[in-house]
Amino acid sequence: MRAEHIEDRDVCKPWGDSWHQEQTLPLCASSAGWLIDADQTLPRDLASPALLDPGLLATSVRFANNPMFGTPGSLWDPLEAVSALGERTLRLLGLSALLATAELDDDVLDAVTRCAVRARQRCDRALRVFDRFDAKGARSIAAASALAETGRVLAAVHDPAWRTLQREHPFSLREQEIETFGRSGFALAAHLLRTWRAHDGGAALIESLDEPESPGEERGVAHALWFADRAVERTEPATCGDEMDAGWRDEVRTKAPAIVAELSLGFAHRNRALEREREELTRRVETDELTGVRTRAAFERRLVEEIERARRERKPLAVLLCDLDNFKQINDTYGHLAGDALLTRTAEAMRAAARRMDMVARFGGEEFAVIAANCGVEGAEHLAERLRSVIEELRVGDPDGGTFGTTVSIGVAVFAPVPGDEKHRRQTVSRDELLLSADRALYDSKRAGKNRWMIAELPTAA
Repeated sequence: MRAEHIEDRDVCKPWGDSWHQEQTLPLCASSAGWLIDADQTLPRDLASPALLDPGLLATSVRFANNPMFGTPGSLWDPLEAVSALGERTLRLLGLSALLATAELDDDVLDAVTRCAVRARQRCDRALRVFDRFDAKGARSIAAASALAETGRVLAAVHDPAWRTLQREHPFSLREQEIETFGRSGFALAAHLLRTWRAHDGGAALIESLDEPESPGEERGVAHALWFADRAVERTEPATCGDEMDAGWRDEVRTKAPAIVAELSLGFAHRNRALEREREELTRRVETDELTGVRTRAAFERRLVEEIERARRERKPLAVLLCDLDNFKQINDTYGHLAGDALLTRTAEAMRAAARRMDMVARFGGEEFAVIAANCGVEGAEHLAERLRSVIEELRVGDPDGGTFGTTVSIGVAVFAPVPGDEKHRRQTVSRDELLLSADRALYDSKRAGKNRWMIAELPTAA
């Protein structure tokens, strides 16, 4: 009998609509060894009990395909999934699942363990009988063998009737599942794999355990799995006694919380270090190396944000473009080092003259820019005059022991989405419109004789 494809709405029955969204699956006790022993590393042998634990492999595949981990997605190969997460992350996830597993009833744990034993038997038989597979094919067999049991693992947790079915019909379990529930455990497992955004070919391989129809290069793997599964069903199930050491629960409860805390602390330290590195990188990218004020890129990003805030909160916003007068002549007369000193002192003076909430940036060469939020026309005029005045008074030492200074021309544009300022009132404005208006006002200041500021008029919106 072949299980038909089940729609998403039906595949969750009879255990409710959210059972397949659980974050972790129970583990079998054999995984406790390496999880609670910090000196052990995860075995990379495809036949190892830990790697073929359906719950542990499902956890690694599910989280490895979660976008928050930044992995490429569509992973279901056990070794690739483990590598994508990292062993430390998998150990933390596994320990969390193991602590929950330790609280389950023996009846549930026995069923979970039988699923893990069946996965190992299926994988072992497929690899022994069909020994022609390369490493990729062998990993596909291992992954499909273990993940094929994930539907049955969840069913074991949610449904006593299914646990009874597993115990009483070990030689015809698939047929009994279809007859009783309308779908096999393999159909449930394939559905799970797809909800985890894993590789669809993996789900198709698991579905082939009902009937081997996988096309292309996976056809041989599909047939190997199908024949191995039928052979396992005809043999006496392996005993679960060795898996269920009576003392493992106490060991997990005693040791796992401390290891989880240690791993979590390590992640916290690592995250803080990464955050510091990110902040330092951001600071370098957004800070002008010579003057210490913000870069043009940072300025333009902030301007877009402030325009949106001004529009949303209906508060005015001013932009000032400031160009040092006769700067080329200063460089030619006193040298570029003296010119750099003037730029640095100018930036310091502008930050001192601006409000604490304002952003001062180097816009390019000898040109600076200021964003003044919640600043209307009158406030922008006062700010422009303060900037003009402090720069006019600024003196910088020259190579001959004297001093020199310069003046500044300033163009101002104000976006005022509020009533009462008809010359500058607009419902919205773009970054480029605001900068272009300020640039035109700056040009007018230069043309009018320099060392002055002028304010632009934004066209009133229709």
